[in-house]
Formats: sequence, C-alpha cells, structure tokens
Amino acid sequence: MGFRHKPWGSLVGLTVGWILSSASMLWAVDRMVVGELVTNTGCVYCFFADNELDRLFPLYPENLILIRYHRSSPDSQDPYYQFNPEQNMQRILFYGMSGTPRFFVDGTYSNYFTDYEDSILSRMPVPSPLSISLTGSLDQVDGSGFINVAIDAIDEMPSYPVNVRVAVTESNLYYHAPNATFWHHQTFRGMLPDTEGDTLTMSAGSQYYFSYDFDFEDLGLVLENCQFVAFVQDDFTKEIYQGAKLNLVAMPNVGRVDVEIRPHLPEIIIPRSGGSFSYTGNLTNNVALLDSIDVWQMLTFPNGSEMGPLGNYIIPVGALGQFSDSNIVQEIPWNAPSGIYVYRCYAGNYPDDIQDSSRLEFRKECGVAGGTYSNYSICGWTRPGNNRMAADIGKAFDLTCSPNPCNPYSEIAFFLEESEFVRVEIINIMGEIIDVLIEGIKPAGNNSIIWNGSAYSSGIYFASLKVGSASSCAKIVLLK
Repeated sequence: MGFRHKPWGSLVGLTVGWILSSASMLWAVDRMVVGELVTNTGCVYCFFADNELDRLFPLYPENLILIRYHRSSPDSQDPYYQFNPEQNMQRILFYGMSGTPRFFVDGTYSNYFTDYEDSILSRMPVPSPLSISLTGSLDQVDGSGFINVAIDAIDEMPSYPVNVRVAVTESNLYYHAPNATFWHHQTFRGMLPDTEGDTLTMSAGSQYYFSYDFDFEDLGLVLENCQFVAFVQDDFTKEIYQGAKLNLVAMPNVGRVDVEIRPHLPEIIIPRSGGSFSYTGNLTNNVALLDSIDVWQMLTFPNGSEMGPLGNYIIPVGALGQFSDSNIVQEIPWNAPSGIYVYRCYAGNYPDDIQDSSRLEFRKECGVAGGTYSNYSICGWTRPGNNRMAADIGKAFDLTCSPNPCNPYSEIAFFLEESEFVRVEIINIMGEIIDVLIEGIKPAGNNSIIWNGSAYSSGIYFASLKVGSASSCAKIVLLK
C-alpha cells in the first residue's frame, strides 16, 4: 500500500500514552518552521517563488521544512499535480485560497516571494509547545517500512482537538517546465494515512505515539531523495505548532520487534541427571504503538530434529518500549539425548510471523535412568503475560472482549470446561493491575463480566484471565 487515494496510505494504528510531569517541569522547545507552497509548473510567478525557496532551504537546514503542493492550473498537465491530484487539491483547498503561488509559514499566508525569508525568520524564534521525533524502518529493496511519530506536549495546548499529519516529499526531480523551472524540490507526494491526519486532544506533560506502515515499491520514488515530514496543526486557526523531518534512507532496516537472550554462564553444560540454565530475555518494540508480542522457544536436538514451542507467551510492550526478564530458567530433563543443542527464542506473531530471533547453545551429557528434572518447563517471561503452553491440552478459554474498541463498556467472556477458581484482572500498559473483576469460583461453560472503563483514559489495556496454573490475556482498546 502507498498513499491513500492513489491508493496511498496505511495506518497501522495509534496508541496514546500519558506520562504526566509536574507543571514546574514544563518548558517550550525550539521550533521547526513548516513552509507550504502552492505552485504549478505552468505558473510564471511560481518560477520566482520556487527559486526563492530553493535559495532559502539550504540556509536553514535545521529549522525549516518545505512542502510544495501542485495545483491543476494553469498547466493541468503538471506532472507533480498528476502524481497525486486528489491529495494535492485537498491540502490546497484546506487553506481556501485560489491562484498560484501561495506560501504559508506555519499556516499563515505570506504574500510576496520577497517576504518569504522575513516570514520564516520571524517565526523561528517563537517557542513551540511541542517536541516531535521521528524514527522508523525502511527496506530499500522494496521501499516498504514504517514511520513512528513521538510527540511530547511540553507546554499548554488548545483544549480542543488538533491534527497530526505525515507527508512525504521528493527532491531533485528534473522536468523542463513551461515556466522555465528545471529542478523541483520538496515536491509533495502524499500523506499518511490521508490529508485529514489523526485527531487528538493534547495536554501539557503528556506523550503521544503514532505509527504508520508504508509501501512505495510501485510509486517510482527515488528513495534517496525522499523525506518524511510530520507536523501538528490546528485546523481551526490553521496554525502549525511544530514540525519534524527525517530522510527515508536515514532509517535502518529493522524489524518491528527485537529479541535477545543472554545466558548467565559462558558455557552451559547439563549434567546426566538433567538440569537447568538461566538467561536474560530482552524485547524491544521498534514501533510507536503498544503491542502484544508473542515470544516462543524452540529446541533443536543433536540429530537435527526440532521440538516446540517449549513456551509461548504474550507480552505487552509499550510504544518504542522495552521488556526485560533477568531470571528466566529453562529446565532440561534427564532423558534428553546427549550432544549439542540449539535453543532459539522467536518474537513476532506466533507461529508464522517471525520478526526476530535469538539463540544459544548448550551441551547435554549422557543420560541416566531417572533424574531430578523430567520435563522442558520454563519459568519467566511473564510480567504480565501468559504462557499459552501452560494450560492442559484441550483447555481453551476462548477469552474475548466485545465491543473492542469500546467506550466505555466491554464484555469479557470466557469458557471453562469445569468449575474452577478464576481471577480476571485489567492491566494497563505499565503492567499495573488497575481492576480485579472476578476472584472466585465460576461454573463450567460460558462466563462473562462487564468492564466499565469510564474512569480511565483512552488507550490500550489487557484483560488477564487466570485459571489455576494457566492464564490468558486479551487486548482491549478504550477509545473515547
């Protein structure tokens, strides 16, 4: 998928996290000015506007963003308008002005090209209430990846919603235009997920995350010349509060998730009677979206055969966050064949979507008839989460949450094969238990409970079901 309407744009999702700081810690930050030009390759006066921006952009590389939208007139064959006509016109009509050229500095109209520099320079010293950082991943072979937008509301913002927009521009485009312009820069290519952007109400001291998938393979873009631009705009006043930019090729090619296992001993030897080894497990979520990451372990025997998963866990990890468990213990039974084993840990969406893996090796000595360790059990990897292998075979809880997303009520339903003691908890993105909905014996069959999220902020939560030694969890999106 590329930009919506071309079609262009794939919105992965949005998670909003609140990390509150005291008012005494608030301060404004330096501003990245966003300049938007409405131009056309057949417009004579646009020649002067474009040339002036070509002169200014290298002078202020750390403080200036440019986006150049192309109108359909006077030259309806303008190739940069034709590339994405709908989104070009949507952004132009947003400002409600006809004709070309038209230049806007952080949403404010600047009349003549001779005034452009003064307009930009007068805006630069104005502190911004926001800080925006961009990260992401790009596969330069097929032009696919994801872009993360992290926004810190440092100072007070309007009490009404504002819009977050992400654009893609391309520079160094050669076209001998009718208005005698040869080289075209910061040319608008599209917006993710669309020109409307994403709407949210911001409060000082809070942090907000967005993440978008993209696939530019079939669009003919020269990736080395492309740039992501993100900005936060008040659609009522048109004011842009802050901008940020990132060159596409500056993004590494990384998975959505990184997993690492580090053994606590330089060499692992399992004795004849069986034993265990311990290791530290680390997960990194590279996406600006809280996610439930599947983690599972597979074991390769000395003869090359494979067994597993030994464990299968669901672990919620915050947007651009990390999870670490420093004391994971893996048991190896006495009757395991002797030789060298390869122990692999996978992360992604079980079983086929492997985002990353990590491995270690150990040696098992010749076995004996009987021993202390009799299975391949694992202890660890849950804070919170669930080992889906811990439940007895055939014991399916069918844990569901509906509606999902909810506002503010969601029915949490599950199935029990027999009457058992049950505990149902609601867990926030920090791993904290915020509600205990059920703690007691429930009958066999279908059971349910209603969760009322009216006391909590919009975001992602987890319903955790514990039945005996087994557990399960499901994600709930609270969207007010």
